Amino acid sequence: MTTAIIISGAMRSFAKCLPNLDWMVFRHFPTAKFYVATHDDEDAPTTELLIKKYGGDSVRVAIMKQPEMVIPSGCPDKWTKGQPYMHEPYAISVHPSQVMGQLWMLREGWRVYQDANEPADLIIRIRPDLWFHSFVIPHGLNACKFGPDPKVSFTPWFGRFGGCNDRFALLGTKAAEAYFTTYDNIPAMLKEGCPLHPESLVNYAMQRVGISICDDMKAEFGTMRKNGEFRSPEILPVDLAHFRG
Repeated sequence: MTTAIIISGAMRSFAKCLPNLDWMVFRHFPTAKFYVATHDDEDAPTTELLIKKYGGDSVRVAIMKQPEMVIPSGCPDKWTKGQPYMHEPYAISVHPSQVMGQLWMLREGWRVYQDANEPADLIIRIRPDLWFHSFVIPHGLNACKFGPDPKVSFTPWFGRFGGCNDRFALLGTKAAEAYFTTYDNIPAMLKEGCPLHPESLVNYAMQRVGISICDDMKAEFGTMRKNGEFRSPEILPVDLAHFRG
């Protein structure tokens, strides 16, 4: 089974998180290749740590300036932090333009992978600022010698916020295409009734093309800020209720 690990987003705390990411996740996929899309800022050079650790032949990196994000038509003109922006299940915590930017960079990670022309059976989506507490490879994936069903995704059981956890995922090929190209389909999904809410958009991007979403993957992680401040896993009572069945 060939594996691609796509890392997208700002590299703010990546140097601190990489040893944890390697031990908790990456070492389980020893032949994986890495594809990185990140911002052209002072932290971008930390991508070199991947090359030093895994070798230049296994790492592809794109460092880019994010264009100005335009809010799609039909969205409200005003956003107030802590208040619903549209009809999302949980109010978005950042400005709508930042939601667009997150999903744009996710799409750029997919582009780096595609441009490399190195098809994989399993595609892993992961943010560079995650700090894992546990990770168990899904039984359904362990049983697949040649990779998962192309139309299956495995996402964590918590941090779903009414959609799916959009920070880490194990994806079949068709599931990965839908997941990573969420940005391209935002206008259509808004017209179909989905709110501008990242977890809802990523979840619906897969649903609308028939992806089987297994949102009970045993993986717990928080995020590490650049200053070392740690944000614990966002586990809600509804996550616990659903996980227990």
